[in-house]
Amino acid sequence: MARKVGIIIEQKIITFADMTDTASGYQLSKMLSVPMPSPNFYDSIDKAPTEELVKERNIIRDTLTKEGFGDREAYFVIPDYLASMQILNLPIITDKEIVSAIELQADEFIPYPLSKASYDYQIIASDKQKNAMSVLVLVSLQDVIKGIENFILDIGLYPTSLESASSSLFKALFHKNHFILKEFVVLMNMEDRSTQISVVNTKNNLVIMTYTINIGSTFFVHGIQNYANMLPQEAAALFAKPQVGEDTQQKKLLGMLFDEFSKELIKVMTSTFERLNLMPQSLLLVGEYASSLQSLCDAFPSNQMPAPEIFTFEALAKALHITYSVAIEPKKVDPFVAAVSTCL
Repeated sequence: MARKVGIIIEQKIITFADMTDTASGYQLSKMLSVPMPSPNFYDSIDKAPTEELVKERNIIRDTLTKEGFGDREAYFVIPDYLASMQILNLPIITDKEIVSAIELQADEFIPYPLSKASYDYQIIASDKQKNAMSVLVLVSLQDVIKGIENFILDIGLYPTSLESASSSLFKALFHKNHFILKEFVVLMNMEDRSTQISVVNTKNNLVIMTYTINIGSTFFVHGIQNYANMLPQEAAALFAKPQVGEDTQQKKLLGMLFDEFSKELIKVMTSTFERLNLMPQSLLLVGEYASSLQSLCDAFPSNQMPAPEIFTFEALAKALHITYSVAIEPKKVDPFVAAVSTCL
């Protein structure tokens, strides 16, 4: 039996999932969430840790050891905004030639010099008859990845595999996707700074397109704060639980902000239709703000978008035969999904 630790590192919290791969399925024996040692972890990850941060990392390491997580290989997930994703459509070639193709096309999708980039790739589809393959490339800054790896080593674990939030969910969908009944699905993950939208063919385990919209939760929170003259925490609370049941000023404000977001989403839907000659049949919402987006989608429906659903850990666990005895708090479901996905 192989034991693995899946980690999702968010800006303010880090979640650990203890998974064991058994003959009858996966056993999720424990989950642990701890505050990050810095409130803006990723903004300073490429800098040497201060003495205070070293002490806090030691506390996390001691906690992990006490809880049975220590001295293990770790599969970790980072937010989408820290990674660029690109799908390359290539003839069937060798690994060495794939690397050359990535480097040749780097200027088109890597927003910094290749010398500063750390990248990995995965062949997600291959057709020998057509001599064609699709390669998913994940790129991040070397200094950021090095900083994350050092952090994981400092807390007593061994970094083994890196995924972005969306790519980890691709992994879950493709691992055993019969629980997704629709063939063409839009996967949407909103984070603080941006939203990753990916169009997935679940029948063929293929990521068709992936887009980044530069609108995240911060856009909504700042908009509410400015237009409604609210304190930051009040605006964040309103976005977390949008008040859209009545025709109020708050509903009008949320509708105005959501309209800006939905325009970008409809562009993705239109582009998908032009490429596939059909509209995606399902919109799966993931991430910390999935319930907020579902409330807004329901309050301001569009016939240009499918009805939204939240991709929950319960659905994933049932489909992949994951047994678990830990209590799952609703607000921690999404980190759970991502952390567990890395272990599959």
